[in-house]
Amino acid sequence: MPTLPLHLSAMTMIKKLLPALFLLAHELIDREPCSPISWYAAGLWYFSQKRWEESRRFFSKAALLDSRFPEAWFAFGHALAYEGEHDQAITAYSTASHNFQGSHLPLLFIGMQHIQLANPVLANDYLSAAAEISPCDPLVMHERGVVAYYQEQWESAVDLFNQTLTLVLNAQTDPLIWAPTYLNLAHCYRRLKRFAESLEAAEKAKALLPRSASVLSALGMAHLGLGQNLEAIKYYHESLAVLPADPMTTCLLQFSLDLETTTNATTSTTTRTRDRTGEEGPGEGEAGGPELGLVAQIVPRQIRQSWLDDFRLFDHKLEQQYGDQVDAAALLHPPGS
Repeated sequence: MPTLPLHLSAMTMIKKLLPALFLLAHELIDREPCSPISWYAAGLWYFSQKRWEESRRFFSKAALLDSRFPEAWFAFGHALAYEGEHDQAITAYSTASHNFQGSHLPLLFIGMQHIQLANPVLANDYLSAAAEISPCDPLVMHERGVVAYYQEQWESAVDLFNQTLTLVLNAQTDPLIWAPTYLNLAHCYRRLKRFAESLEAAEKAKALLPRSASVLSALGMAHLGLGQNLEAIKYYHESLAVLPADPMTTCLLQFSLDLETTTNATTSTTTRTRDRTGEEGPGEGEAGGPELGLVAQIVPRQIRQSWLDDFRLFDHKLEQQYGDQVDAAALLHPPGS
């Protein structure tokens, strides 16, 4: 049964085959109760139902029956990671690394857990080691981009995320998995003040995740950077319709509304002054809204500072929630892959 773990992992990925996986797992346990693959199959079904504790029990049973069964250790680590037990997950992946030498997967998974633990230096060490073994794995490239983002190396992060997307084009994976890569790329471009490219990346993320509050907020931020304040307000409203009362999006929406009010008032005052003096007032950007330089001139300092603070807080929130958003290990490298 050397190919059975791969077969079981494939069934886990295909929702319509989950009932068949349930039946197969029970049949395997009845026929081969001493085989670790039988218990591994049962654990996969519970894992597919997001019942992490039950899945851990079956993966642990499989590992006890055969301590050199790497798929069980990987899956055990994944279940612990989803429960937030990152230190224990690292221990499980380390055990798999000892029993499965030569594979980049344990190094990749350990690196991802160090990202969750806010240890970017250690994460980079493990991910770099994984990249040396498997330089063409897009998930390795993506996670290295995440580390670069945490270290505020925006250009490096952009390069790594773009390389990830290039590798994905040649891989047979679900495009939906890589929507977070486009979102991360959008935020990197925004940090570099390359707002047009940020908007383009965010729109690609929206094509894959049209009802994602994070994506909709990123679109609003890109439009705001381009001076398209009304478009930004529209996307903030759409984001809040998906995730009501989100504090960061609410702050950004309030800023945009204040900015719109201030801009309208200033434009009205400038028009009246121009009518009296015949002088030209400030123009508008190519996108139809005020340019950033003009915004800096007309927005009161406390509002402008609030805008910058909101951007920083929004990025901090994304970093805090990043693991839940893009933890694709179980999707790209499910237990047994």
